Amino acid sequence: MKEKTAMMALDRSLAAPAVDTLFQGYSHYPLFNHYFPDPEKKKKHLPWLFLKTIVYVRRYGECWCTPGAAGVACWLSPGNTEFTTPRALLGGFALMPFRYGLKDFARIDAQESFVSKLHKKLMPGRHLYLWVLAVRPEYQGKGLGRRLVESRLAAPDAREIPCYLETHDRRNVPFYKALGFMLLEEAPVPDSDLRVYAMARRAG
Repeated sequence: MKEKTAMMALDRSLAAPAVDTLFQGYSHYPLFNHYFPDPEKKKKHLPWLFLKTIVYVRRYGECWCTPGAAGVACWLSPGNTEFTTPRALLGGFALMPFRYGLKDFARIDAQESFVSKLHKKLMPGRHLYLWVLAVRPEYQGKGLGRRLVESRLAAPDAREIPCYLETHDRRNVPFYKALGFMLLEEAPVPDSDLRVYAMARRAG
């Protein structure tokens, strides 16, 4: 029998373990392998990216985690689902070109621009956006990811508006389908070996 785990809002005291969970959970994720083909660069740069992601989402949405942050889910709230330049600046992403170098930044920016346009095309109305979901490897398969998503989807506002996400790993698609999401579009990302799977869950 799987142990029930309460979900909690991620505050500053949990930022460091949350960043480590994101790094461990996404260690083999195709998107971040594309961002940083060099494993040493990935190890160096991803923790900073994940910290800025948490800062950004706490400003424009909400982060939930398990006690100790073994699992983390980051949602952007309705009206804040578009990643705009002013929001990026306020969220601390302005330093990316300087930290990563222009070549790596250009590769990241091209992928993000493509996915952003796909997002805008598929979900023009108000919606929740599941931007990040990760569970530490040693806790995977225990239902933490499912409970992190279900706890947010159970809120009254989530029953009134659709929810959207993307994944770059086809193996994640059945997991999200079991949570009520449907595949809207599968698309190759230009100039890469990546594919993106855009999914949504209807309101109600």
